[in-house]
Amino acid sequence: MTPLFLSLIAGAALSASADTEPVVAQREMSTDRPDSTESPTTVPAGMVQIEAELAAWGRDDDTRSWTFGEFNFKYGVTDNVDVQLVIPVWQRIREGDAVADGFGDITVRTKINLWGNDGGDTAFGIMPFITLPTGADGITADGVEGGFILPFSMDLPGPFGLGLMTELDAVYDDDRDDYDLEWLNSVVLGIELTEKVGAFFELVSISSFASGADWEGYGNAGFTWQPLPNRLQFDTGVRLGLNEAAEDLVLFVGCSTRF
Repeated sequence: MTPLFLSLIAGAALSASADTEPVVAQREMSTDRPDSTESPTTVPAGMVQIEAELAAWGRDDDTRSWTFGEFNFKYGVTDNVDVQLVIPVWQRIREGDAVADGFGDITVRTKINLWGNDGGDTAFGIMPFITLPTGADGITADGVEGGFILPFSMDLPGPFGLGLMTELDAVYDDDRDDYDLEWLNSVVLGIELTEKVGAFFELVSISSFASGADWEGYGNAGFTWQPLPNRLQFDTGVRLGLNEAAEDLVLFVGCSTRF
């Protein structure tokens, strides 16, 4: 973990131990990680939430990838709107003898909750975003990209919850100097194992409208642990490619906190 993130975690822990009453009054912390399905719930007004992919390792045929410190900084603008800044601090991709590493592309997002932020069996939101080509050579997409996400969640009987998401992206193709449309859909089943431990199982589908592009399918699973409820969460999991076009395997660990 970076020293900055460690200090933020320590600050959240000290604040929670000193005075837990304000935390109880706020809505339950809901994160956009570790699954791929985004949450429709926003960060409460005036609060900061940080979600981080601390480390990830991926394999796809002879390609290997590493990520260290991909941070999503969120701020609650109103009770139903938050803004987000996603910063990939360091990435590395090795394909055969070719290696690219460095800073990644920055993404700016906003989340607007349309209903269910503070109660009800369902919740729904909309998330427009834009990605800027700020990354190093071999890492960056080389063009501005963007799209929008529609996340939905539903309470199920017992300890179960369901999340659904559809997403439409404009993806830059530097070979053609043009844009392709990608359509991502996901469904995730969350399970509350204990008051502090949860698990999830997820299916993700990615379809491209580009000529000759292959469909990608993923099966993801993992665990979450909240040692400080509504303040601090750790997670770990795996993303498995379900067909030849998908990335074979990704292992990850992450952390989220808010204050």
